[in-house]
Amino acid sequence: MDARMTRERHEDILTPERLAAANIHPETWLATDYLNHFNEAIMLLEMVPAMPDCAEDVLEWKSKTYAQHFEDSGFQEKELAIAAYQLADPDVRAQFEDMVADFDACMSAMQTLLRNGDPSTPDVQAMISQVLEQDMKPIVSRTNGIIHAGAAPDSSDTSDAQAGIDRLFD
Repeated sequence: MDARMTRERHEDILTPERLAAANIHPETWLATDYLNHFNEAIMLLEMVPAMPDCAEDVLEWKSKTYAQHFEDSGFQEKELAIAAYQLADPDVRAQFEDMVADFDACMSAMQTLLRNGDPSTPDVQAMISQVLEQDMKPIVSRTNGIIHAGAAPDSSDTSDAQAGIDRLFD
């Protein structure tokens, strides 16, 4: 059975009003609550320059799928969020998942940097700040745009994130 038929079959349950009441975008069927997972990683990285011991927390951070995030959260409508995501437009979901993959790649690069470098050195701290500002925060912003039915990212967005990762290892 194709995804569109499945989505249409469930539109009577996943109404725009019910989705909006649960803080799930009624057009994309995605919830911004997932971005809390990204924001946690960003917050941990931002703490490293002032408290290099926080590098251990960064190293412990694990990527989570959309469903894992909601399963582990206290989000009141977690089952609705997971169901809506599974039935979301495949093109929107693919754009969203591309951004998640870009974020995860940046975070993995940051973890490698912290594993192999001294988080108290100015060079490592500068790299963290640079990747946060030029790559990770913009990825979160673009992901938020996807969730809110904003303009889809163009192909340069992905290459920009990859360029930031490549800079870490030059």
